[in-house]
Amino acid sequence: MTVDRRNGALFRQIHGLFGRGTVAGADEGRLLERFVSRGDESAFEAIVSRFGPMVLGVCRRMLDDPDDVEDAFQATFLILVRKASRVRDRDLLGNWLYGVAYRVAVRTRSHVRRRQRREVARVEDEAVPASESRAGEWLDLRRVLDEEVSRLPEKYRIPVCLCYFQDQSYEEAAQRLQWPIGTVRSRLSKARELMRARLVRRGVALPAGFLAVALQSTLSEAARSPKLLEKTVTSAMQVAAAKAVSTGCVSGVVARLVREVMMSAFLVKLKWVSGVVLIVGAVGTGALVLARSQGGTAVGQRSTNLTNEPDAGTANGTENALPPLRTGLAINGEPEGREDQAADASATSTTVGQFVELLKAHPAKPSPAPERNGLYLLDVDRGDVTLVADEPDPGRTHCGSSWWAAAGNRILFDATPKANWNQTHLRSIARADGRLVQADLGPGNCPSLSPDGRRIAFIMNAGAAPGAEAGVWLMNSDGSERRRLGGYGRAKWAPDGRQLLVSAFNTPPEPTTLALLDVETGRTQPLTIPGQEVFSVPSWAGDGTIVTVLGTHHFAESIALVDLSNPDAATVKETLWKQENALAVDPSYPIYSAATERCIFVGEKRKDLALYSIQKGRPGPPRRLERVGHDKAITDLAGSPDGRYVIFCSDRSHRPPKAGTATVLQEEK
Repeated sequence: MTVDRRNGALFRQIHGLFGRGTVAGADEGRLLERFVSRGDESAFEAIVSRFGPMVLGVCRRMLDDPDDVEDAFQATFLILVRKASRVRDRDLLGNWLYGVAYRVAVRTRSHVRRRQRREVARVEDEAVPASESRAGEWLDLRRVLDEEVSRLPEKYRIPVCLCYFQDQSYEEAAQRLQWPIGTVRSRLSKARELMRARLVRRGVALPAGFLAVALQSTLSEAARSPKLLEKTVTSAMQVAAAKAVSTGCVSGVVARLVREVMMSAFLVKLKWVSGVVLIVGAVGTGALVLARSQGGTAVGQRSTNLTNEPDAGTANGTENALPPLRTGLAINGEPEGREDQAADASATSTTVGQFVELLKAHPAKPSPAPERNGLYLLDVDRGDVTLVADEPDPGRTHCGSSWWAAAGNRILFDATPKANWNQTHLRSIARADGRLVQADLGPGNCPSLSPDGRRIAFIMNAGAAPGAEAGVWLMNSDGSERRRLGGYGRAKWAPDGRQLLVSAFNTPPEPTTLALLDVETGRTQPLTIPGQEVFSVPSWAGDGTIVTVLGTHHFAESIALVDLSNPDAATVKETLWKQENALAVDPSYPIYSAATERCIFVGEKRKDLALYSIQKGRPGPPRRLERVGHDKAITDLAGSPDGRYVIFCSDRSHRPPKAGTATVLQEEK
């Protein structure tokens, strides 16, 4: 029987079997496997029936118009059809679907807002009934809750999805996850604690115990809609048969949602998708926008093909546009197209590897300048070092302030003529269309790229540009639309993309002053770690956590992970190393990878500088990575998203490595 011959009665009969048939008893992993391997329609119907209420609840909380709700609901399951074979953990399909539903709903809201801005403005003084106002406030709270759940680390988000959105008991969740029931309870408690702290910082204070009630009550909003389920399954099977999302199967609105969200979340994976003309159009649009900014903006952006190969679509191969590396611009303060980090971890690691291969294959030529700082790449596992950039512009001999993009395929840094900070320019090296592209992003210092890849935070010094006021500035990733945000100091984007960690420039041995800077409002929140002083520039080590050098009385004593949930009284989560641990060095510029649980930092011992490594959970002194010192200065470490590589700045030009050769790193014996 074909999909076209399906009728409502037959669907209801099949739907009635879910509670007692073979598909009803199967877990989601088996259902998804049956659909992927056999195209089993009944298995997909069971998935829609089982998780439809949860997805519908997300869409209803995020969207006001019933038509928008239906569009987002259908788009969520059509994305599942297109990506089913690549769901990493099939036994936790609900968690995956929740993330997709949230991203689709946010994308839909952005479309609605754009549409409303084009319509005639409503009368501003129109009275709103008190009951309607209260209902709107409650709905806004629900939307905020969904947003905060989506930001939770995976180990906390999964039990929240199971217990609050899928109505499973602690015992059922523990059995599903193969965790002790105490672990489920403790992680749910920690999830509520994290959400409550974030809500307070957003000005939302909930009474004790109310958060759990609010989360639990989301189930009541997810009543089943048989007609919508039937319509969704019918469209899904047509899409599965056609192996593409087209307006012949679904509405144009739904088709656009599917394409946009898939492009936003899986841009690096879309090479295998055939017939998706949108991707070609998006890359072409990005190239056109960047080409315009390169040709005539005040920033004066310039790109150079580092591989010396002609570019497709250019006359002489000297210009190579850098397409957007991430999608998901924040509109009106709300994230759009946020990536599911867990699902994309493997793809990001692959992207990093491809980028690094190009960097190693095309090392920079050492500058002949007697005084300079180069940008170097360290392969932590293999132990080799590659020169990445050295005097990228004539006269700008000092590279510094490195940053590795969350997407994995772009590095930012700045280049300065000696110590003349007013003439510093921001630089970018990226992998685009299988080759390296270098771009000048205009004047500025200390760049930091947002997690979605759309905005760059940087420092402008007085006199760096006509009329520019000193402070932390923001601009688009192509160097356009600059504006001053506020404050002054080295600014680093938080993983949530909402705030910047700003480190004031201190004069050793004075401690470093830290603050959080809200990127939407420009408000600054000072950071305090009671009983501790901060030394060197800290780095983010995960959501709400930084790695930094701590001490007292103007003396650096340890490297620690610090929880910033309460900025007024931040707490040490874990001490990774203390001075008394056998090897006494003065640490600086620590970075930490949650993927490898490894901290790498610069250590100075009797004027001997070197890179050192600490492995979390392994007691003992730090391990020196280079047997022989090459540097008089090492600064500005930045790690790749997968933790396998580190970029750093060094003055080892007095012994420059030969182009294409590696400096072998060894552990100290």
